[in-house]
Amino acid sequence: MPVLESGHTFSLRIFVILVTFLQQWGVSAGESSSTAATSAGLPPPTLRVESRSSDQVTLVCQAPQSHQGVLFNLFRVTDQVDSFAAPQGSAKAVFRLRAETVATHQQLYCCLYKNSQGVYSAFSPYLSLTPPQPAPDQLPRPTLALRHQGGVWLLSCKGSAAYPGALFYLFQADSRLPVATRQASATGHQAGFSLPVRDQPTVQYECRYSVLLGNHRSESEPSVPLETGLGIPPAPALGAFSVDWPLVAGSFSAVVLFIIAVALFVYMVQRKVRGATDEKKKRKEAEFWSKSQAKDHMADPEPRHSASTSHECASGTADTAPRSSVWNPLSTFSSPSIH
Repeated sequence: MPVLESGHTFSLRIFVILVTFLQQWGVSAGESSSTAATSAGLPPPTLRVESRSSDQVTLVCQAPQSHQGVLFNLFRVTDQVDSFAAPQGSAKAVFRLRAETVATHQQLYCCLYKNSQGVYSAFSPYLSLTPPQPAPDQLPRPTLALRHQGGVWLLSCKGSAAYPGALFYLFQADSRLPVATRQASATGHQAGFSLPVRDQPTVQYECRYSVLLGNHRSESEPSVPLETGLGIPPAPALGAFSVDWPLVAGSFSAVVLFIIAVALFVYMVQRKVRGATDEKKKRKEAEFWSKSQAKDHMADPEPRHSASTSHECASGTADTAPRSSVWNPLSTFSSPSIH
C-alpha cells in the first residue's frame, strides 16, 4: 500500500512537471511568433475602387485572408487623408472621397491596417485615381432622305442647325464601317452622298454626324434607316420625322427677342412723339403769351386823351360846365371864375 501511494505521488509530480514545461514552451513560442510578426510585419492589404459617381469615389482597403484589422489608414502618396476604426476587428474598410478631390489631376492612394496586437501591415500597392472624363453630349438625330439633283440621286443627311460644320458619315444599316464621309461647310449642317454601287436590289442606309465640343468629339444617334432600290425612289421611312430641339429652342429664343425688340422700339417711338407733341404745345403757348404781352405794350393811353380833347372841342362850351363839375373832386385847384 505505501508502495502504491509513493508511485501515485511520483506519477502526479511527473504530470505537473510536464504540464509546466508545456506551458512555458507555449509562452515562449507565442512570444517568438509575436516577435517574428512584429519584426516582419503583417502582409499588405489591397486597395481598389468599389464605385464612382459624379459626387464621390468609394475606395475599399481589404486585408488578406485570415487577417483582420482594428485600424485602417488611407494615404494620398505619403499624407494620411482618412482612417477607419473597427474595435471588434474587420477584414476591410470603406473610404469615401469627394469627387472634387480627384477632379483636378492624377492622385496616388494607398492604405495599411493594424491588428489587435498593435502590429502594422506593410503599405498596399499604390492605386492611381484619374479625373473622370466628361460624358460626351448626345447630338440630335439626323434625317436621311433621297433627293434628285442634277440628274442623279443623292442621299442627303441633314443634322441640327445648332451644330454647323459637322462631319457626316454614311453607313449601311448592317455595318459599323462608314461607306463615305463628308465635311459640311462652316455654316452648313447637311451633306450629300452619291448612291454607292451595289448588287442588292434594295439596301438600307443610315447616317450620323459628329462635332468637336471642347476637347472631345460628340456623335449623334443614327438616323432612321432609309431603304433604296435600283432605279426606284423609295417611300419615305416611317418615323423619319424627328424634332430638332436645339433648333426649336433657338428659334423660340429668336422670336422672343424679336418681340421684345419691337415692343421696346414702339415704346421709344411713342415716348419720342409724346415728348415732341408736348414740346410743340409748350412752344405755341409761349408764342401766344409773348404776342399777348407785345400787344399790351403797344397799347398807348395818349391817343385816347387826344380823342377826348377833340370831342370836348366839338361839343362846345355847353359841355364845359358838367365836365368841370365832374373833375372838381379830383382836382387840387379850384376855379372861382366859374362859380
